[in-house]
Amino acid sequence: MGSVERVWGSRKFLSFILVVFASVELSVPLMLSLVKPMLPYGRAYLPTGPRALIFALLVQYYHEIPRTREYMERPSPVQRQRNQSSIKLSRFKKVALFLMAVKMALLSDPFPSAAITGVVGGLIGYVWRIRLFPRLSDWRIPPFDIKNVLPRTTQDGAARRARRRRKRSSGRYFRRHPVRR
Repeated sequence: MGSVERVWGSRKFLSFILVVFASVELSVPLMLSLVKPMLPYGRAYLPTGPRALIFALLVQYYHEIPRTREYMERPSPVQRQRNQSSIKLSRFKKVALFLMAVKMALLSDPFPSAAITGVVGGLIGYVWRIRLFPRLSDWRIPPFDIKNVLPRTTQDGAARRARRRRKRSSGRYFRRHPVRR
């Protein structure tokens, strides 16, 4: 799903992941507790992994990335005689990705738990997409400067540049063969 991150930018993408993760942690157990009495033998457990996050990302991928590539085919001689125009061929880029997601939802874990997690993840992604809760959709992690987050080294940039200049002028970097005397 790096293509969604490239379209949105890292900050919005990370904000989306954090909001979806928090929403999933609250909604999936609630949904499974509501469905558990209707299941045979009362089997409903929380599936492992970021399944709901993947389905929320698939909703965004569906809306952000173009779904087809269209190619124009030249008319054949028979089509020219019938005055038919060229044919548009469409190649779907996302079919395999969505088929793998359906397989993951239906076949990877026992049926109801995995499918419910996928549906909840897709709904949360759709809620983000239609901006049902605009303050939640507009929230971004605060920008931070990486220089202030990482600990400072003992050596500043000027001293490092001076040391490089000294090494460069001594010829340690650029001489290929030692000079024999």
